[in-house]
Amino acid sequence: MALDRDVEEVRSRVPIEDLLRDYHITLLPAGGRRLKALCPFHNERTPSFSVDPERQFFHCFGCKVGGDIFTFVQKMDHVEFPEALEILARRAGVTLQPKKRGAAIGGSDLRVPLYDALSLAEDFYHKLLMEDARGAPARAYLERRGIRPELWKRFRLGYSLPEWEGLVQFAAARGMPLGYLERAGLARPREGKNTWYDYFRERVMFPIHDAQKRVIGFGARTLGSDEPKYLNTQKTALFDKGQVLYGLPQARPAIQKEGRIVIMEGFTDVIMAHQMGLEHAVASLGTAFTGENARRLRKIAPRVDLVFDGDAAGQNAAERTLDLLVAEDLEVRIYTVTTGKDPCDALLELGGEEFRRRVERDSISLMEFKWRRTVAAAEARGEGPQGVARALDEVLGLLAKVPNVVARKLLAQDFAERIGLDSADLEARLARLGSAAAAKNSPPPPAGFSVAKNTRGPCLEELIIECLLAEPDRAAARFQQLPPDGWLRLGAGLDVQSPIEEALPPGLPELAGLVSRHIREGQMDLRTLQAGIIGGEAGALLYGILSRIDHLARMNRDGTGSGPDREETWKSCLRELERKSLDRRCRQLDQERAVARQRGERDRYLSLQREYLDAQRRLKGQIPMVAGMAPTIDANPGGESEKGTR
Repeated sequence: MALDRDVEEVRSRVPIEDLLRDYHITLLPAGGRRLKALCPFHNERTPSFSVDPERQFFHCFGCKVGGDIFTFVQKMDHVEFPEALEILARRAGVTLQPKKRGAAIGGSDLRVPLYDALSLAEDFYHKLLMEDARGAPARAYLERRGIRPELWKRFRLGYSLPEWEGLVQFAAARGMPLGYLERAGLARPREGKNTWYDYFRERVMFPIHDAQKRVIGFGARTLGSDEPKYLNTQKTALFDKGQVLYGLPQARPAIQKEGRIVIMEGFTDVIMAHQMGLEHAVASLGTAFTGENARRLRKIAPRVDLVFDGDAAGQNAAERTLDLLVAEDLEVRIYTVTTGKDPCDALLELGGEEFRRRVERDSISLMEFKWRRTVAAAEARGEGPQGVARALDEVLGLLAKVPNVVARKLLAQDFAERIGLDSADLEARLARLGSAAAAKNSPPPPAGFSVAKNTRGPCLEELIIECLLAEPDRAAARFQQLPPDGWLRLGAGLDVQSPIEEALPPGLPELAGLVSRHIREGQMDLRTLQAGIIGGEAGALLYGILSRIDHLARMNRDGTGSGPDREETWKSCLRELERKSLDRRCRQLDQERAVARQRGERDRYLSLQREYLDAQRRLKGQIPMVAGMAPTIDANPGGESEKGTR
């Protein structure tokens, strides 16, 4: 099939490790060919996200999510498979078959055409700035700010015309449906009319890119009298300003080299920082720094330098980020520009090296910043004991969120000494505030709702598939030993009429069917198996099983643990299938005996009774498979314990 060829072509051109790095996931060696990372799908402090570059899949031992490049894009970008294929095909330079490409988009999924609309707008705005005489006002503004043309190109800066329909007319002339401009946040409809007008007019345009370097929105600075001075794309299917950091794609190589990230307030601050050699700088979008931003930072770099203006707005912006950053256990330093200028102008005046030196010399810790803003300020204003106590409670409320207990105690002792309190009294107050905050932020779950970690071990059917995949050369012979009357249904303890999907883990019937077919056809290898499963629950199960096989084999090879005896596991699986078969037959015979007795069929009743007793004797001789027969897999293979960190 053409779609199958497209999928395999894309898969062969996109190494999973390169894709993950493009999403700002830091990959670490995990022994052998494996890599590991902090999982992007759940919050953790010790890497449990395993990547197999050779076999091109990932699996998280913590949250059990697994898959290939398509699954990863689906989960990260919140899209279905057809769009993930489209996104990866563009990345790989693969042209999808026309019919299949149309089917992939499906008419209802708008993300791909929205990317097209935003890319078209970016080109339009950029050419106006770089080549068009009408872009002179924007060029003059950037020149006044001291931003050089090479940075205009690097950040794809642009200019939007003052006309009401500059972009709308440009897009219409190129066949772009104008409804896509509206959905991308680029145009607005006129009330009562089937026409649109430009959302951004007479502004310097700052394209905002995602991890894949695709345009997802714009920031815009007015050159006229329009308010607000800065305008961002409103929330769309692609853009949420609380989920992105401006300049992150451009800053990523320097962040990895420096081991730190600088967060500034504005677009021009970031661009000037890059111009001056501080290429690890990014910006939050207005007041939209969120918990998602903070979690992403911890996965990118261990240290964060916040650089803000010295005015009230800048200091308030810095303080808004404190609660979010302290909970992520990052090393945070805060530098306040005290020259009366914004960071862009300060960088231009001081130069990159001097600015960097001042950040190193004059920046203060997150908790010190909070102390100076509250307790020290209250004392300086001459507030009495009540005022200072209220200020101290603010500090302790933040301190209670510090995850590292040793750091928390040391800071508490330091603050007690500064204010002249007994450290035991201050720690008692800290404990009370911490308990109150935990109770406030953790309301009880609603009635009937159960919160539990996913601790399900592999079921019988998964173990059977694992034994077949772990030793492919023995798969055909083992498969012949399985009951011919449906081992999946038998293993689940179902009768013939029961819907199997309700009794088995999601995706298991599909995976078992595919494995069975491949064995019958003599094609038992990973590549053909992967080609048959594209994402979904079946894919997650497959990659979880493969990760378990690889991890147990590595334990045996390295002497770090005792993996299972595959042959004994297989024999246990067969015994369990036989036990379940006998149990099901006993239940059937019991029902048939009752019917024969009711009808007065004495001979049939006695025959069924003999068969029932024989089945019962055989069943009693069987040893049920007990929990724990299957090997237990550490949720963080090779990592430290996470007890108490989640």
